[in-house]
Amino acid sequence: MRKNLCRNKKKMGKKGFFDLIYIIIILFILGVTILLAKLIVVKFNETAQPAINASSVRAAKIMVDIENKTVPQFDKIFFGAMIGAQLGVLLLSYKLRMSPAFYFLGLLFIMITVLIAAVFSNVFEEIRTTAELNTVSSSGLPITIYIWEKMPLLIGAFGIVVLVVTYAMGRSEYG
Repeated sequence: MRKNLCRNKKKMGKKGFFDLIYIIIILFILGVTILLAKLIVVKFNETAQPAINASSVRAAKIMVDIENKTVPQFDKIFFGAMIGAQLGVLLLSYKLRMSPAFYFLGLLFIMITVLIAAVFSNVFEEIRTTAELNTVSSSGLPITIYIWEKMPLLIGAFGIVVLVVTYAMGRSEYG
């Protein structure tokens, strides 16, 4: 009997809301990496295109395909990563048992997380609008740019959903 009580205490000690901060950090790293990857492909294509055109028509077509077909897929990868991370957090928060007494602490943590998301959103915007990356990001990646413009709102709304899911599961056990 004592062993079961200790296991329940371990479950109570899990932190479900820190996953929101992890989502912000992972999406920030992924977003900056996508911007840099697109910059590398565009600059390489600009630099190497004259030499490639002179040597091989097939190689030139491959480079154009990479820039026009492959690079726009990065935008969809970013969106898929965001949705996947959020679904993972929802499933984990569904399994997390939390006392209703911690509901207001969860709201406070969501407010702090929204502030962190706003800071990361502003930093991403500053990186995106630098002279080198502005030409690259303005011509593509509309989903990534839109998500980062709305990141504090998205994280706040998703945090409320996580709080409701976590609270609903805890309520069935505690009250």
